[in-house]
Amino acid sequence: MARVRRFLLLLLVVVLVLFAMLFTLNNQEPVVLDLLFYQTPSLSVALWLVLALILGAILGAAAASLTVARSRMARRRTEKQLKRSEKSLKRQQRDAAKSIE
Repeated sequence: MARVRRFLLLLLVVVLVLFAMLFTLNNQEPVVLDLLFYQTPSLSVALWLVLALILGAILGAAAASLTVARSRMARRRTEKQLKRSEKSLKRQQRDAAKSIE
């Protein structure tokens, strides 16, 4: 099963590389981006799109890591609250047992 999975992954990578090569070859026209007060150097459409993809991946990973960090902090707070509640419950049970005796 591991061999099949590895083969399928390799096949997927090869197909993606071929598509990327075709995309790059078909989008060689130089383009200048006008960003209000700045004009970028003339680069191919494919390169601009790849740069945008990389920037998007970095920003997406940063946003996801912030969400994960918030979730971890919330989990820690909840675990601390649970420990305090368990201690309080044990104390109340112990006090109730003493009052019965």
